Amino acid sequence: MESYLLLIIEKIILTFPRQLNSTFFNLISFFDKDNQVRTLNYGFAGKLKITLSKDEESLRFGLQMYHHVASKVSLNNKKILEVGCGRGGGASYIAKTFKVKSYLGVDFSSSAIKFCQKYYKNQKNLKFSFAEAHNLPRVRGGFDILINVESSQTYHDEVGFFKEVFKILKKGGYFLLVTPRASEKVDPLINDLKDVGFQVKNVEDITPNVIKALDIDSKRKASLIRQYAPSRFLKKSMEIFSAMPGTYHYNNFKKRDFVYLLKILQKPT
Repeated sequence: MESYLLLIIEKIILTFPRQLNSTFFNLISFFDKDNQVRTLNYGFAGKLKITLSKDEESLRFGLQMYHHVASKVSLNNKKILEVGCGRGGGASYIAKTFKVKSYLGVDFSSSAIKFCQKYYKNQKNLKFSFAEAHNLPRVRGGFDILINVESSQTYHDEVGFFKEVFKILKKGGYFLLVTPRASEKVDPLINDLKDVGFQVKNVEDITPNVIKALDIDSKRKASLIRQYAPSRFLKKSMEIFSAMPGTYHYNNFKKRDFVYLLKILQKPT
């Protein structure tokens, strides 16, 4: 019965990832009264060890993912857009750590954006706004850099999103794309990005770093899930959503059926 329940939950999550993301955001907003959940990516662990405040320490692996991504290009005095910012922990970290000119985080979840607008209201170079991935905000001259962490794989039209990114980036601007992907779909993804017009500067496989982070951070996540999941169904759903050890995505990372890639892309000058 347990295995049958897991199969049903996995099927639902894989079939409706975007809708479930919205549901999880709403649940987190309702249950997370202590604001403990501010990053939602799988995390990054390795030689990198960033300095964090006491308030940020529990977010270490999620923030290390953002640091690793942001360190690939110069962000100094740049206009940044993050699509799929979630609860804003990564946006806040980058905005204050890398001396960006401005950082706009957007998400399709109104509950996530409301949280961000309230929680980070005192960061002067950081703003948040509701937006869909296929209808992104514009700024005069275009954005210098667009960041998308563990989000585009849930979009109903990923290529349409890539085209939208290409439009709003300035010439020479960078698109930093971080996404898990079935191994056999990596080459088609790269080809889609090239067809849109992006130059592929680098593709880095960080799957081992993600697995290590998932292992190290599993006890903290399990504690949060027990705290926030009022039913067995939700508990199992959150475990799969979080790629806890033994669940669908975690097992596929271990088998290399799925890989986790960081892609550095540039709009031609």
